[in-house]
This record gives sequence, C-alpha cells and structure tokens, in this order.
Amino acid sequence: MAESFEAIVADVRSRTRSDGIGWRVRGPAGERAQIGIGEPAFEVVIRNDEGLAAVGSFSELAIAEAHMRCDIDFDGDFLKVMELRQLVSNRNWLLAGWAHLAPGHRAAAAQPEVDRQALRHEKRPGPVPRH
Repeated sequence: MAESFEAIVADVRSRTRSDGIGWRVRGPAGERAQIGIGEPAFEVVIRNDEGLAAVGSFSELAIAEAHMRCDIDFDGDFLKVMELRQLVSNRNWLLAGWAHLAPGHRAAAAQPEVDRQALRHEKRPGPVPRH
C-alpha cells in the first residue's frame, strides 16, 4: 500500500529548503499542499495510488515511468520541475551508470545487438561453390 499523501508531503518538505522555489502538489483525492514559498511555479498532479507510490518512492525511474503511464503529471514550468531532481534518487546503479556514459560509449556498448539486428536483415548469397 502506498504511503499517505500527508506522509509523502511531510517527507518532501523535510528534503527541501523552506525558502526554496514555490510549488504545489495535488493528491489523488484532490488534496493540495504548498511546498516552498511564493507563487507556485508548477504543480505535481498525482492521479491515483500508483502515482502516489511512485512519488513516495523518490525514485527517478519510478516517477518517470508513472509520468509515462499518466499516473502523475506536471502543470507549469517544467524546467523548474527539473531543478528538483536532487530530491530523487536512482537506486539502479546500472541504469545510473548507463545514463552517465557519453553517447558514443553507449552506442559502443549497444553495438553487439545492433550487429545482430543487421545480420538478421542482411541478404546472404547462396552456398559458396567448392573447386
């Protein structure tokens, strides 16, 4: 079972500066909470229990997947949302390492699969005649 909306908001507040950027979070039952000070630059909209669980996990991957499934959404200045990445963690060390490789290194690491795919689509000549 996902943490309660109030528990997640309390955890978020403990991880952020009280004088930081103002933003709002809305829970699946319509409850709202203000984080930081000033006019909210954006709102995190948690649509259901799956979204609540993702936000409560503080996992960057879980939150991204929840966003792709429309379990959570972001209204407002998305660049300001990205400034909050320090709140989340990526516990999957392999995925984190992959993300930090330069694009050329990622391509080199993926090359064996690319080669296998190319071979499947390559037209091969018939048998080589023996002399």
